[in-house]
Parts: sequence; structure tokens; C-alpha cells
Amino acid sequence: MDENRLSPETLFIFSLFCALLGYYMNNFMEQRNFRIWSRRTRWDDLKTVIIILAFSGGLSPVLMTLTDTISTDTVYAMTAFMLLANILFHDYGANAAMVSDSLSFNAGIFASVCLASRLETTWHAFATVTLAIELFALWPVLRRKLKTHYQRSQVALPLLMGTVASMAIWSVSITCAIVFISFQVFVSFACPAWLLNMQRFKNNIHGPWDEAVIRS
Repeated sequence: MDENRLSPETLFIFSLFCALLGYYMNNFMEQRNFRIWSRRTRWDDLKTVIIILAFSGGLSPVLMTLTDTISTDTVYAMTAFMLLANILFHDYGANAAMVSDSLSFNAGIFASVCLASRLETTWHAFATVTLAIELFALWPVLRRKLKTHYQRSQVALPLLMGTVASMAIWSVSITCAIVFISFQVFVSFACPAWLLNMQRFKNNIHGPWDEAVIRS
């Protein structure tokens, strides 16, 4: 949006469409599994959406002046650091001490606020924050439910997300897009193949450090 390649109106309409699609997918999965059926009504969900949009729209003018006294390089550095924190502390399904959904979410929102503060108008900032809420708050919840109810979706979703991200990066820099695609292929295919190949070198060493076993 900063280079006028994407209008905030288009981004907001796209975000709204994705939110409605995800909402109906979530309701469909809850109806198929009555054990996790939510007691929230559509009116409750609508009120939540109105409150979030009202706060985002009301705070957008504040965001425009939030980092006026901070240099652009510092803002970009903070954004990169916060996005890295979002990746590191995100819940990928592993039971680890460093996993923190709240920290990951706050880091992602903070990074989005930093970027929004460098855009041209309040409408740009509003569209950016709205998309950030969907990406960092709503999308992880929906993806976990898809993983629970539709295991095959975990093959299609990474391909879809990787394609969309690659196209977005390609519109900005072809070199960065090629690097991103190469990194994706390396992590998604080369690393698992390397791990499977290393399994034949696995060797269990037994000794006095093993736990005691009572012989019958």
C-alpha cells in the first residue's frame, strides 16, 4: 500500500471476505462436533466484530502519529524483531516452555502497528490493523480446528499460503521472492528428507546410566 500497488479499500474487502469465509467454516466444523459446540450466538459474534472495528477505526488516527519521533529504520528494525518473536513463540503443537500464544499475538500486533504508523492515511492504518487481527488472532484458531477435523488440509494449506506469500513478495522484489521460495523448498522437502536419511545412523547406547530394570 505504501507504493500504491494495493488500495486500502481492496485490502479491507479482502480481509472481510476471508473473515466471513473463516467464520462459516468454523461454524460448520462446530456443528459437526457437538462436543465443542459454542454457546455464543451470531449476535454475540457480531457485537464482538463491531467493537473490534470501532476500536481499530478510532485508534487509527493515533497510530499515524505514534512513531513520529522515531526514525524509519528503527521502526523497520522493531517490526522485524517483533515478527521474529511472533514466529519463535507461536504454538506449533509442541509442548515447550517457550510457547506463548499471548506473547506471539502481541508481538505480531505490535509489528503491524509499527508498519501502520508509516502509512499515508488513517484508512491505510485501519486496513492494516484489521488484517493483522485476522492473521495473528483468528487464523491460528481456525487452522487448529482444520488440523483436528481435516488432516488432509495440512497438506493443502501450507502450499496455498506459500503460494500467496510468494506472489506478494514477487510483486515487491523478484530476488527476495526467489530466496523465499528456495528457503521454503529447503525447509519443507530437503530437511525432512535429510532427517529420514539420517535415521539409519541412529544408535542407542546402553550403559550404567540407564534406568534400573527389575528382573522377574
